[in-house]
Amino acid sequence: MSPRSRTTPLITGLAAILFASSTHAVTVVWDNPGIGIWKDAVNWAGDVAPVAGDDVRINNTGTAVIDSSHTITILDVILGPATGENGNLQMTGGSLTTTSDIRIGAPLTGTGTTSTTGGGTGLLEQSGGTIAMSGGNFNIGFGDTSVGTYNLTGGSFELDFGTIIAVGNRGTGTINQSAGSIYVRGPLTGTATGTGQVNLGRNGAVAGTNPGTSSGSYTLSGGSLTAAQLRYGNSPSGAPTGSTNVFNLKGGSLTIGTISIVNVNASNAFNFTGGVLSATSIAIPLTNNGGTLSPASLAFGSATAQPSLTAAGVQTSPIGTTTFTLANSYIQSSTGTLSIEIGGPGSNDFVDIGAGAPVGTASLAGHISVSLLNFFNPTLGSTFDVLTADVITDTSAVLGQTSSGLGFASSVVIGNDERQVLRLTVVPEPGAFILLGAAGLVLSMRRNRAKAVIQHS
Repeated sequence: MSPRSRTTPLITGLAAILFASSTHAVTVVWDNPGIGIWKDAVNWAGDVAPVAGDDVRINNTGTAVIDSSHTITILDVILGPATGENGNLQMTGGSLTTTSDIRIGAPLTGTGTTSTTGGGTGLLEQSGGTIAMSGGNFNIGFGDTSVGTYNLTGGSFELDFGTIIAVGNRGTGTINQSAGSIYVRGPLTGTATGTGQVNLGRNGAVAGTNPGTSSGSYTLSGGSLTAAQLRYGNSPSGAPTGSTNVFNLKGGSLTIGTISIVNVNASNAFNFTGGVLSATSIAIPLTNNGGTLSPASLAFGSATAQPSLTAAGVQTSPIGTTTFTLANSYIQSSTGTLSIEIGGPGSNDFVDIGAGAPVGTASLAGHISVSLLNFFNPTLGSTFDVLTADVITDTSAVLGQTSSGLGFASSVVIGNDERQVLRLTVVPEPGAFILLGAAGLVLSMRRNRAKAVIQHS
């Protein structure tokens, strides 16, 4: 295969199709139908490997491999850019930086809401290395016939300045994460500040032709996912038949600002069977069947940084509040855990269930795990209010001790606003006695006051 000039047309049709945002880029197409190394020019049409600013397409069932010897900066990557086409990318090390979209399964033409027709099949497998997007969105299954899959078993992915990981953007998208980290940092300045999101089932209800199924699935069994938002859909009505969106939290850690369902006409589910969920706002009823709910204090959207997060998305301020907004229940089964951290008098994690809902309920089995921070050693009889709802059923066991060997017992009391409160009291030793209204006692009193409905855009 003889080398060709980068300005010479490579493949009729494909070479002329560019993003609207990349009209000056060169489209470089993978032409090895097997497995090959990205940096080896022989694997690319014209025997010229991509360089910074190029629009990269893999569409011939081939697989490009990025290993520890690669440091790549390009405009964008599209795997499977047309109906019937297939493209694969494996990353075992090194770094890949894009200044625009990564699309796994995508249509040939159009951007934004016009990208509705067609789309092939794409697969991205990352076991190491770093993917960094400094612009654009990460679309998995983008187009009405597209199918995209991202398997993360190691390494890191960070979306900076772009706003969205769309899992199923009219098409069918899947993320399987068993290790590594994903951080949807999002824009740090401007009107889109703090909007970084994982969006399951995007654009299913956008008016126009070929809305597609818009089905997204994310399974987190290890590693970490951090984002300002986890959203189901982006339009409140008109989901096409068969639109199914699910988040499976089985392990690892999900650190999130808000969880909400926008497209209520789709089939949406959040399955919580393991791992740690830290969220500031939850707008869905939640059943904890084996995981740990840990109230979070997040501050996404600072103009200069995410002040409550390190650069990798780790919380630096552990005391926080989780508010269930427009969602009326939290159910914790016998295998679930509520994690409460206490930093001092009046400083502890807190859960508010049912803000904006007519009645909020909490059913607590399993464990309440108490951790003391900063060498805090509360005295006998000290109390800490950790959860509020209209109706609380508590059969949980409280785990945790002070440095003096004292334990904690839970009880349900009435708060100042006539809602029920779950209170932890320091007792002589774990299980020494049962306080009035402790585990197993259900108070049926309900407050008789109106609650303002919180409207969300």
